[in-house]
Amino acid sequence: MAQQNAEPNVTPSAPAPAAAPGAPSSATAAPASKGSSEAAPSGELQFETARQAKSHCPTDTVVWANFPSKSYSFYGERRYGATRRGAYMCEGDAISGGMKSRKKEKHP
Repeated sequence: MAQQNAEPNVTPSAPAPAAAPGAPSSATAAPASKGSSEAAPSGELQFETARQAKSHCPTDTVVWANFPSKSYSFYGERRYGATRRGAYMCEGDAISGGMKSRKKEKHP
């Protein structure tokens, strides 16, 4: 009499597909880059030009939001439109996004 295998006849499952080289897996997602809007209000509230921001909020003050410092500057100030990671925004949107005005700057 032939000895039967104690394990049931199961076909091995296919291995999980490998992720593309350099792509983060779903289990270990890469942290957000410094240029992301993680510390900033949503992208729909950020504008490339002051004119675009003004058309979004005609009665509010347009500010330059500096995302790494979580602060904003007013028109006429040194940092207005001058930092790398920032955008034009309405002051109310910047405040609701957790940003604060720079301490020594005065509201126009």
